[in-house]
Amino acid sequence: MLRPQPLDIDQLRQALKTARRRGVRDSRLVDYAPKVIDLLYPHDSYPHLSIHQRAAAAERLIVAAIDDLGGQTSRLSAVLFGADPATAHLLLKRRREIAADYVGVLPGTFERGWWERQLLSDLTAKVYRLHQDRATDYIPATKST
Repeated sequence: MLRPQPLDIDQLRQALKTARRRGVRDSRLVDYAPKVIDLLYPHDSYPHLSIHQRAAAAERLIVAAIDDLGGQTSRLSAVLFGADPATAHLLLKRRREIAADYVGVLPGTFERGWWERQLLSDLTAKVYRLHQDRATDYIPATKST
């Protein structure tokens, strides 16, 4: 069984912050935030997986982390990080507006206040913990030849 490599939580936070711009869908991670994939599922540790399989595993792990956050934090994170199918296609500006409306603050307050920073911190910590505990649970099944 593969053991996940130790993560640098500061690098993970920065990579998730970058991913937030376009969202955490696997195709968007490949195109706009490959650092997330490389941190969670580095090619050297998973050489049998393509970039797209590693991206799919990263997306599943991030979505599981969002779900595990629970309650309002889960809902806001799903919207902000484009994990909610209803908002995945929207620009970050619009996702911020929706999240801000959900908690009853102005979009600028949501972005510059503690809301968005706290969501990023919470998600980073949860992704880190899930990765350390169950990284291989999110790897897609491959066909035996």
